[in-house]
Amino acid sequence: MASQSLKVRQLNPAALAVERRAHIPNQYPAFIHLWRILATAAVFVGHATKPDILFDIDVAIIGRATIPTFLLISGYFTTLSMYSGGRFLKKVAKRYYIMLTMFIPASVLIFFMDIYIVHAGAPLVDTFKFDPDLSFARVALDVFNLLTFSGEYWSQTTVGQGVFSNQAIWIIDYIMAYTVMTAALYLLSGWLRVLTIVVAMAVAGIPVLLLSPLWFGGVLIFEIQRRWYGPDGIEPARWHPVALASRFGMSLSAAGARVLAFFAMVAAITFSVAIEFTGAGETVYGWSKALAPYDYRQYLGMAKRFMWQWVHVPSLVVVIAAGRILFDGDLAKPVLRPIQTASQYCFPVFAIHFTAMYFVQALMPDYVPRHDSPDPYIMVAFSFVISVAFGYFFFLCIHPHSSALSKRLFG
Repeated sequence: MASQSLKVRQLNPAALAVERRAHIPNQYPAFIHLWRILATAAVFVGHATKPDILFDIDVAIIGRATIPTFLLISGYFTTLSMYSGGRFLKKVAKRYYIMLTMFIPASVLIFFMDIYIVHAGAPLVDTFKFDPDLSFARVALDVFNLLTFSGEYWSQTTVGQGVFSNQAIWIIDYIMAYTVMTAALYLLSGWLRVLTIVVAMAVAGIPVLLLSPLWFGGVLIFEIQRRWYGPDGIEPARWHPVALASRFGMSLSAAGARVLAFFAMVAAITFSVAIEFTGAGETVYGWSKALAPYDYRQYLGMAKRFMWQWVHVPSLVVVIAAGRILFDGDLAKPVLRPIQTASQYCFPVFAIHFTAMYFVQALMPDYVPRHDSPDPYIMVAFSFVISVAFGYFFFLCIHPHSSALSKRLFG
C-alpha cells in the first residue's frame, strides 16, 4: 500500500524520461503543470457558477482561455513524446489505452450519478445541454462514442450532451484525433504519412479541424524550442534569441534573453486578458456566428467558438515558448513533487467535477442558487471532494494495474 501511495505522488516515469532526453529542466514542466492546475481551477469555478442553475453571478470569463490552454499544452507534450520515436500503431494504441483507463471508470461513476440526477429531476435535466434519455440505444451510442472518443465527430453535439453529462469528454475527442495526426507527422513518412493524416481529418470532421490551430500551436512551440538549444539542451543554438542577436552583430546575454522572455510573457498575458475584459473576444465570436445559419453552428458543436479561440493562440504560444527561456533551472524535489501531484489530479477533477456538482445539488433539497446562500459553496466543496476522491481511488486502485498491463502490451 505504501509503494502504491508513493506512485500517486510521482509523475509517469516514461514522461520524465522523455523530458530528460529532450534536455528540458524540471523548472519548465513545473511551470506548465502549474498553468494546467490554474486552468483546471478556472474551469471548475466557471462550471460552479452557471447562472440561474448553480449560481446567480456569471464569472465564466476567467475560464475563457482554458480550452486553448489545454490543447496547446497537450499538443506540446504529445509532440515531445512522438519526436522521441517509436512505432506509429503502438504509440497511438497506447495513448488510447491510457485515456480509456481514466475515462471508463469516470464515465461509470458519471452514469450512476446521472441516473440519480434524472430520478431527482435536478435543474440540469431541464437544460438544453442535457438529454435524459436512458434507453438502451442511447446509452449504447454514448458507450460507443466514449470507447472511440468520437462523440464530436460529424454530429450535432450541442443539441444534448447525452446521458453521460460529462463536458470533459468532448475535448478528449479532439485530442485523440490530433494525436493520430501528430503521430503520423513524426512516426510515418511518404505517402503513408499523407494518407493517414487525410483519413484522420476525414474521420474527425470539420468541428475538430476548426480547433486544430490550438493543438498545432503546441506542435509549433516544440519545433521552435528544438531549434533553440544544442544537443546538450544548454548552449543556445541557431534560432535562440542569443544566437540570433549575435548573427546581427548584437550582444545579448542569457540574462538579457530571460528579461526579454519575461516582458514577452507579460505582454502576451495582458493581450489575452484585454481581449476578454474589453469584449473583443465576444465580438469576434458574434461575428463568426454570423458566418453560418443556426443549424450549421449547432453542427459545429464546441468548435462554433473557433474564431474566439483562435484569438488566444498567438499569446499562448508566446507564453509557453518564452517560459522555456525564463524557467531554465531545476527545482528541489520537495517543491516539485506537490506540483506534479496536483497536476496529476487535473484529469480526474476535469473528468468528474461537472456531473458531481449537479449530483450534489440534487442531493440538497430546496437548493438556493444565489451567492448569498450557503448552498452553492457547500456544493462546490463536496463536488471537489468527490472529484479528488475519485482521483485518489483511480491512482491507488486502478492505475497500478493498468500501468502493469500497459507495460505488457506496449513495453
